[in-house]
Amino acid sequence: MEKNISHPTTKIFAYVGTINTEISGSSPGVADAYVDTSRFGNSILSLINPVNNSLNNPTIVDFSWHKDPNAVRYQVQVATDSLFTDIFYEDQYVYDTTITLGGFTYSAKYFWKVKSYDIYNNYTISQTWNFKIQELPTLKLKLTAVVEGMYYSLFNQLSRRDTVTVELRQTVSPYTLVASGKGVIDSLNFNTFLQYPFAPAGTYYIVFKHLNSISTWSKSGGVSFNFNDTAFYNFTTSSHRHTEIILNLRALNIVYIAEILIRADLLTQPI
Repeated sequence: MEKNISHPTTKIFAYVGTINTEISGSSPGVADAYVDTSRFGNSILSLINPVNNSLNNPTIVDFSWHKDPNAVRYQVQVATDSLFTDIFYEDQYVYDTTITLGGFTYSAKYFWKVKSYDIYNNYTISQTWNFKIQELPTLKLKLTAVVEGMYYSLFNQLSRRDTVTVELRQTVSPYTLVASGKGVIDSLNFNTFLQYPFAPAGTYYIVFKHLNSISTWSKSGGVSFNFNDTAFYNFTTSSHRHTEIILNLRALNIVYIAEILIRADLLTQPI
């Protein structure tokens, strides 16, 4: 009598997406078979850097992923959208597990993935990861100041909000201008917030200017700025005013501007 003898060690495998999945069955009439999937390597190609959902990445980024032992080449894609319709970078013939790319836009978000191809041109694809580039390096300043001729002491406020110019200058002669910005002084709290993109970190004099009003410099030695913190400065405190004053000379309705350089250690009276 003929018997049907099963082969318990025989299994059937197939790729479902990128996953090598066993689909063996025990239904009557289903022939046993075995598909050799060893040449496909890992079922998922895993990424390393930049880390998924990472923030504050530099504009030059090192990309890396785990090696696929069966891969003969890799395809790397970077895009500005998760569907990869707007490709920032693509290379189908990468032979290492690291590349370095530059030219990324400040504050922008990017998506990336990698495919590994074996000698049969079968591929394994990684998950899609995203990363964000750091904010534009910017010096930040919160400034407190009262604009000349606009302050009402009775109400402790300015007559209106107004635009001022605030410069950053080097602390050694000739006090070269490093950066300049405009802000609006609030009429109630006398504050304004300024940003100086691309200005290098360092120690600077802060110069406050408003139309023909007195132009006042910050205290001797300057103010330290870095990219991580917001600098604070208060011109309403006499000890914080220094260096150069531009006086208004008004006569016969004609406004004259005279620049007088005064050393801080000679200032004996509050300005």
